[in-house]
This record gives sequence, structure tokens and C-alpha cells, in this order.
Amino acid sequence: MSSDYKILPLKGKDNYTTWLIDIRAILQSKNGWQYTLSDGSTEITAAAASQLLQQQQAYAAATTLPVPDQVAIERRVRRNWQTNSEKAADSITLTIHANFKAKLTDKDFNDAFKMMSHLKQLYKPSTEAEFFMLMRDLMATRYDIFPSMETYLTHI
Repeated sequence: MSSDYKILPLKGKDNYTTWLIDIRAILQSKNGWQYTLSDGSTEITAAAASQLLQQQQAYAAATTLPVPDQVAIERRVRRNWQTNSEKAADSITLTIHANFKAKLTDKDFNDAFKMMSHLKQLYKPSTEAEFFMLMRDLMATRYDIFPSMETYLTHI
């Protein structure tokens, strides 16, 4: 991932907001951002219900298919969510400075939502002065450090 994009590693409150903008753009391009926004319980239930309905309709149309198993479908959807969440957490991990990885727990490294929640708790700017420092960094952003116009515009 780091070879695909130029992103400064997260080094604390000083660059949290710009790092967050960058990691969001990267994860969105890899369809992984959604795993940082939720623990997946609502999405898993909805996806499992949708798949169950599809299988029930297929079963009704062709009686040779086995009866759909709601528990098995939900288990498969949950496993898929967890796998994708771990991939997103792995991508995030690659963009965190080694000194700051020590502040994360083992559970954080296996769950993108937990990791981002923990990082937000640790580093999100909380004062007006921090906000203005971040705005200064945003205004200093230059096109030439991005691999393409699309990533530059996504960053801004």
C-alpha cells in the first residue's frame, strides 16, 4: 500500500487530521472505509437478510436447492465483514509510525473500527489552536506529492 500512495505516517496529534484525510482516501479507493465507521452489526444483519431472501426466492423457484440456513448465511456474512475489517486495519497499520503502534491493543489490529475509534480518542484535535494548525497544513498541500490528480482532489 505504501508504494501506491505517498502518505506521511501518523505521528500523533500534529498530523492526525491530514493523516485521517489521506487514509480515508486510500481506504475508500480500496472499498475499506466502511469498516472503520461501524462494528458491522447492522450491516451484517441487513446483508444476511438480503441473502436469505434471495436464497428463499431461488428455493421457491427450484425445489431441488437445499433450504437456506439463516444461521449459516449470517455466519458467512459476519466472517466476510471481519476479514475485510482486518484488511482495512492492516492498511491503516502500515501508515502509523512505529512509536505510536505501541499505544494500540491487539484487538485494534484485528478490527478497523476499533483501531480508528482508538486513534480518534488518542489524537483527534480538541482545541481551536490545533484546528488552525491543521488548516495551515491543508492550505500548504501541493499537487506534486500525489500520484494523480484524483488522489490530490480526494485529499483536499
